[in-house]
Parts: sequence; C-alpha cells; structure tokens
Amino acid sequence: MKYSTLELIRSAPEKKPSDKGFLKRYEEYFGTLPEIIQDFPWYENYVGQFKLPEYIEFKTPLHIRQGTFDWILFFELVSASFSTELDIEFSLGIFEAYIEVTQGETFVRKKFNDIVELQAVIIFGILIKEQSELEILRRVSKVERSKIDNYRKVQRQQFKNLVDKATKHKATYELLQKMNLTDLSEDQSSLDTDFKENGKK
Repeated sequence: MKYSTLELIRSAPEKKPSDKGFLKRYEEYFGTLPEIIQDFPWYENYVGQFKLPEYIEFKTPLHIRQGTFDWILFFELVSASFSTELDIEFSLGIFEAYIEVTQGETFVRKKFNDIVELQAVIIFGILIKEQSELEILRRVSKVERSKIDNYRKVQRQQFKNLVDKATKHKATYELLQKMNLTDLSEDQSSLDTDFKENGKK
C-alpha cells in the first residue's frame, strides 16, 4: 500500500504546534512534498535499502485494520532510524520483531505485535519527520552531511548483521527439524541465547 504523505503525517496527533513544522521547512529546500513516502529522496537513497528477506515474517497486530498500514515500510523506517532500533528474536520457527527506543535514562522495548493503531500512526509520523529533518541537514551543511552519511553506513551494516543472524538461526532450526530431532528445547535455548547476544545492533 502507498501512503499519502500529507494524509499520514497530518493525521498523527501533535504534542506541540512545531511537530509538523518540518513539512514547511522541507518544502523550502526541496519544493513540493512527494505524494507518497516512497518518492522522498531519503527513502529512495537510504530507507528503501532496509528490506527484510521474504522468509523473515513477523506477526503484526490483528486488531489494526487490514490495509491500514504498510508494515514493510514500517520495518524499513524503524531499521533505518537513528533514534530507534529493530530487534529480532527467533524461537521454535517463529520470528518476533521489537522496536527499541532509548531517551536519556528511559528505555522502551515494544513487541510489534503489541502495537496499537494510535501508536503506529505516531511512530510513522516521528520517523518520517526524523528522516526529513536529516535530509535538510544534509542539504545545508557539508559537515552534517558527512556525519549523517557515515552513520548511515553504520546503520546499514548493523542491519545486515541482524538479518544474517536471523537467517543463520532459521537455517539451523530447519536443519534440526530435518534431522528429526523432536526435542529441540535444549538446542533452541542455546541458539536463542547466541542470537540475542550477537544479533542485536
């Protein structure tokens, strides 16, 4: 599903009037806003590169109306963000995705499957604002552009590491199944520990 940029962002609740002021600032530097999020330069050149393999599928909230959100885009935004982290856990053949946010001394870890509709809308708005403001910084400052581009490289590598770990974990689990090991609890526990310690950002 393609999202209308203005419809999605303007539907998000505001904490303060300046929350959506970035739309005007973005237009000052880049002209008219794209009709859909996937046409933003920051999506084409960066966020769109954070694609999960088709075999990594997560549970998504059943209580959110089908077709309301593009969960692929949601995962891409979370994975590419400088302010959030995507974590993946794998247990007994099932992937679970988590969004992690650290603000000062506060750490929040939320399972994707537990996100409610209002939270999803707010997160979308926050992450779109983040990428748009970073793109403005890249335009106005060569120093900031270099910093942002370097950090983007780090994000891409961390994402690749996470996907590689998830792929390895899934492949090992499937191998154990082919070996007709009916009791996988001990092996799976060991794999879970390795994955959580080494697969995160």
